Amino acid sequence: LFVNFRDLGWHKWIIAPKGFMANYCHGDCPFSLTTSLNSSNYAFMQALMHAVDPEIPQAVCILTKLSPISMLYQDNDDNVILRHYEDMVVDECGC
Repeated sequence: LFVNFRDLGWHKWIIAPKGFMANYCHGDCPFSLTTSLNSSNYAFMQALMHAVDPEIPQAVCILTKLSPISMLYQDNDDNVILRHYEDMVVDECGC
């Protein structure tokens, strides 16, 4: 998922970057959860309950690790600001 600041109309005040790759997580988690899926105990139990009762939603892939981005922008007083925004890029996903 590429976030393009021009598409959002933010290019008038964000100097850099022009956008960033935010990434995203998607998909169902299989019943046979493994450590390679970064699965939680909750996801394991939900997958187990879904196998018993399909009315219970299947466990889904969610983000497990995020990283920040830095942005250079112009504020309302025309000051140029460098700011670090935490939790903006999905680095890892899991069940």
